[in-house]
Amino acid sequence: MSFLFPTPKPKKFEYKPRFSSKEDIDLSDLDERELERERLRRELDQKWKRKIKARKRTSINIWSALIVLLLLLLVIIFL
Repeated sequence: MSFLFPTPKPKKFEYKPRFSSKEDIDLSDLDERELERERLRRELDQKWKRKIKARKRTSINIWSALIVLLLLLLVIIFL
């Protein structure tokens, strides 16, 4: 990531469940592979959300450090 050209903000994550409600799920119709695939998809979605949050925190930390350094530089120059 560059300070001059920051990457665009990613789209806000929206979890869209495959089923409209828990009552609609009929486990007799779903086989184990389908349930496992759904579980893995949810895990990947959670990991993806965590990565986005970590990037956002890092970006905020970098910008705040840069602002503090600039303020210190200004204080040193004008003293």
